[in-house]
This record gives sequence, structure tokens and C-alpha cells, in this order.
Amino acid sequence: MKQTVIAICAIFALSIAGSVLAEETGHAHDGHVHDGQAATVYKCPMHKDAVSETPGKCPKCGMAMDKTQVAYRCPMHKDYVAAKSGKCPKCNMALEMYELGKEAPGSRGK
Repeated sequence: MKQTVIAICAIFALSIAGSVLAEETGHAHDGHVHDGQAATVYKCPMHKDAVSETPGKCPKCGMAMDKTQVAYRCPMHKDYVAAKSGKCPKCNMALEMYELGKEAPGSRGK
């Protein structure tokens, strides 16, 4: 009887510990973007490297910048997605920007 109670308590403790460890910490998972995790940037239609957080004209050609929804993803940990540029908390690599609605860098058509 005593061994059964100990076994049940051990199983209960392990299941609680597993659920706590598996709980997400508020960041995106499975590489998709949640509400509030998209950022609006403005990109030149001719010069994809010309990006601004405010509307205006391209500094290279003077064309009007297009409004674009983007997110940022770790090149190594595809499940980490953020609304702002920065570094991955898992590996400290710089996050890569990608346009929502287009295939993300390295996602291979998921």
C-alpha cells in the first residue's frame, strides 16, 4: 500500500513538472505569428534593402515606400518569431526580417 501511494505521488509530481516545463513563455511557437507580433515597416518597391519604420520616400531612388507587415525570425530556431528586430534568446543570433504572407527565410514551404 505504501509503495502504491509513493508511486502515485511520483507520477503526479512528474506530470506537474512536465506540464510546467512544456508551458510556453509568451513567444510565438511553430513559426507562426500571433496578434501583436507583426510590425509595420515601409519598403521601397525597387530597393528591398531600403526599409524604414516611418512612411516616406526611398533614399536611393525617391519612390514612395510601400507599407508592409513583417515579423522577425531566428535563422536557427524557426519557432522563435518576434515583432521587433533583435537577437534570439536561445542562440543570440540576429533575427531576420520576413514579409508576412510570403515564405519566411529557410522555412522550405511549411
